[in-house]
Amino acid sequence: MAHTLLKSAMMIVAVTMIGRLLGFVRNIFITKEFGASVETDAYFIALAIPMTFFLVVPGAISAVFIPRMKGFMGKGQRSEQQSLFRAMWTMVFVIFLLIALLFYWQGERVISLLAPGFSDQALELAIQLFNWMVPSLWFIGIIGLFSSVLNAHHHFFIPTFGTVVNSLIVIASIIWLTPYLGIEGLALGTMLGFAGYALLLVAPVLKRSYSLSVDPHFYRHPEIKGMGERFVPILIGAGITQLTVFIDRFLASQMEAGRISALNYGFTVMQLPMAVFVGAFTVPLFPLLSEYVKQGEWRRLQTTVEKGIGLLWLVLIPTTGGLLVLGNELIQLLFQRGEFSAEDTVLTNGALLFYSIGMFGLAGRDLLTRVYYALEDTKTPVMIGIINIFLYIGGSLLFIPYFEHGGIALGASLAAIFSMIFLWVILIKRQKWKIHKSLGFLFIRGGVAAAGMGGVLVYLKSIWYPSVLILVPSYIVIGAVLYVLFLWILKEPMLFEMLGRIFRRK
Repeated sequence: MAHTLLKSAMMIVAVTMIGRLLGFVRNIFITKEFGASVETDAYFIALAIPMTFFLVVPGAISAVFIPRMKGFMGKGQRSEQQSLFRAMWTMVFVIFLLIALLFYWQGERVISLLAPGFSDQALELAIQLFNWMVPSLWFIGIIGLFSSVLNAHHHFFIPTFGTVVNSLIVIASIIWLTPYLGIEGLALGTMLGFAGYALLLVAPVLKRSYSLSVDPHFYRHPEIKGMGERFVPILIGAGITQLTVFIDRFLASQMEAGRISALNYGFTVMQLPMAVFVGAFTVPLFPLLSEYVKQGEWRRLQTTVEKGIGLLWLVLIPTTGGLLVLGNELIQLLFQRGEFSAEDTVLTNGALLFYSIGMFGLAGRDLLTRVYYALEDTKTPVMIGIINIFLYIGGSLLFIPYFEHGGIALGASLAAIFSMIFLWVILIKRQKWKIHKSLGFLFIRGGVAAAGMGGVLVYLKSIWYPSVLILVPSYIVIGAVLYVLFLWILKEPMLFEMLGRIFRRK
């Protein structure tokens, strides 16, 4: 069973990474075609609501639907499974269709609230693009339900692979639709991407003998009320963590054109290493933490949490250093072609520079949130999430006069760092943990090694500056070797532990 779970986790991580990489490629196509412009600002404003739905709704549906479905499956109550599915299918079909119609009806007001600083031309374009994307909200509700059904049956590949299909459709729309429809072709492709994702899930659901016939009396189903009562607070809690998406667009809309796009591109670059490293850690870690909690193995829980925090630090602190030193060249290599100019590179690096500061804070916050979930405490992460929003707004307003859109990124990074610290301190006090000194020394060694690596790379850039096509991969390799060498010299135990495991496998 453990082997099966590990295999599933590895598969999910691998497919997720492919999806993230394709999402990154999608942004490369967007930058080549449109750069960082009024058009892309309007697109990312219009995309904010569908993407927030996509990040929040499926998780909230699975949180209330899967436990009920698993209960029926465990008792072999096949008719109850089908009845619950029909009720949920009808409810999702109706409610999310009404939501889509409501947003279409009120689209102008919604976009005006999100982007109060837009010119009339930019605002009109954003409203048009949003109207193209509105049907996505209905498809996202279907994706959430169908993914939950398949996950309840331990079928993870197709729901995860849907992100790959989504990105491929959007990329295809950039190639085939934008030459004729312009940025509206990208908006149409975005909607078709969600539609393709939903369509991909239909056959696997039908294969498991679930019917797509509607239940006109779904609201009378005995399970629906209880699920609804749990769904709303879960949705609110998850939504709080996504409010920053709207806040950064709200603030950046009052700046010059291209700032919203620069923030989006910079965050995308920062998210790529985050997705690789954090995904690899957190996917298999959560079941392990839950097991320790259920068995009351509190010492092993603490050791695992400390080791997870330590690993994230050792991986992300040099990544942060690398982005600080090579960010401009990396953006130039990835994006600077077509309509994406050298000025756009500078703007994007201005966001990436400050986003990268918060990498460890974001990763640590996510890891510690999973610890609270393993402890069956959902209230504390929500409260810290609310505090995070206020810190983010306050920090952004404080730094915008000095760094423009970079101030928004810096506010987000500092808020994530403080949120991680709050979660960590509260956890230590509640569990009455005494932090091992070795973790403190690990932070020091990792920081010194990353600083040494960064210093050498800065010096190398001053004496050897080839084309970015050679510079970026060469300096990444050199930086990695230097970082490991410095950790070796500093005799970091976790480095030797990881190297020992690698060589034992061989």
